[in-house]
Amino acid sequence: MIYHRSVEDRSACAIIAFVDKRGRSSHAAIVHTIDALRKMGHRSGDINGEGDGCGICTDIPREIWSRRLAVNQMSPYLAESRSFFVGHILLPADIKSEAVHILARLRELFGSQDAGLLVENSGSTRNEELGPRARIDAPLFWQVGGLIGTHDKQLATRQLYDLQLEIEQEFPRVHVGSLSLDSVVFKLQGVPDLLPRVFPELMDENFRSVMALGHSRYSTNTLPTIERTQPFSLLGHNGEINTIERLRFTGRALGIEPVPEGSDSQDLNRIIEGLINSHELDFLEAFEMVFPAIYSEVAYYPRDLQDVYTLYRWFFPSSAQGPAAVVGRFGNTCLGSVDALGLRPLWFGESDYSYFLSSEKGVVDLEHTMHDPRPLGPGEKVAIYGGRGIQAEVLDYGGIQKRLVKLLGGRTRTKRYFSSFYRGLPRFTPGARSYRLTRFYRPSGRIFSRVAAKHIRLCQGDGGSCDQPGH
Repeated sequence: MIYHRSVEDRSACAIIAFVDKRGRSSHAAIVHTIDALRKMGHRSGDINGEGDGCGICTDIPREIWSRRLAVNQMSPYLAESRSFFVGHILLPADIKSEAVHILARLRELFGSQDAGLLVENSGSTRNEELGPRARIDAPLFWQVGGLIGTHDKQLATRQLYDLQLEIEQEFPRVHVGSLSLDSVVFKLQGVPDLLPRVFPELMDENFRSVMALGHSRYSTNTLPTIERTQPFSLLGHNGEINTIERLRFTGRALGIEPVPEGSDSQDLNRIIEGLINSHELDFLEAFEMVFPAIYSEVAYYPRDLQDVYTLYRWFFPSSAQGPAAVVGRFGNTCLGSVDALGLRPLWFGESDYSYFLSSEKGVVDLEHTMHDPRPLGPGEKVAIYGGRGIQAEVLDYGGIQKRLVKLLGGRTRTKRYFSSFYRGLPRFTPGARSYRLTRFYRPSGRIFSRVAAKHIRLCQGDGGSCDQPGH
């Protein structure tokens, strides 16, 4: 039987990620990412000839921001500070008339999180390059650079996350494209060719990056809007999350509220953000918790790895199911993942200068590849550790799982009371103050405390006996 591939078979989002193998920051990373999205243009959708949306996530272009600081009579070296952050915030067209009031209030919110703004930039986009529909809907693009009032990177990242939540709560229509110590996101409604034309700084040769992620959207169950254009702060996603309502429910139970009117991909991104920032999980842990190993295979894993997945399922019982290929980036880590059935393609390859993850293998010319790119298998993940001046390290799925075991091993309080996770929580006296018990589940900071407290409250309602299976 001869199978003829149809255009519809190829209609799906395009995702791409490049990581320089030697940690060299270059403009080529931006050029190659946009070129790869262009080559996969057949995968994205359009309405009346206008693309459903595309975007690119890069390192903070510190040379560009150094120049902006110097123009404003500030030290250009501030852009190299560990506390320097950049935010890309979009005000949709229907609220641009209120921009003066909204931006004034946003400045106050930044100040409330000890995030002092040094430089602002708005109105630098060339919206005339957009198509008619996208031009009408074009948002106000507000860029800010500043210093957060701590040198503790984990704490600073959490403060920026909390600030993002405050902005969403007060202004649900305002879209925070990115707000980070490491990365920035540019996005638009249109095709990849428009990215450097609408955002001229992407053509500046001083705009350099070690890592770059790209996404071009094929809109399926939601209409194309700038807010739903990817990549988001952490990831770009090809496919659908069929279990999104259950994921949202579990996220809410952990204090992670969905994005106002968010799509499945936006809320998936939010849940992973929340696990990292509100519960102090490592990026790999958060990703593996939401996209766990195939449950039927876990029984054949070594005991220490079984413990990892049993704990993950206890803490976060839902999982992201459905056809999905994902590329994500947090800090110096880039990650690629394929759903348990392998229903969306993702290829891993190596060129002369970069490692790459892509929806299609042909985005890098064969003459520049070290070997034939390989497809990730069902449920498989690949992680690439990199960064400026850092020799990139690739972890296959086995290497990722070893890292997960090591991370759990470092959570001494969790390990000490580990058996209680399966048999229920330890017995305690009725009426005893529950906060003492929740401390046992805190390896550091807030992780597991909310879930432990929830189980404790359930046990208190049963008269205080917490050693029953299933609690």
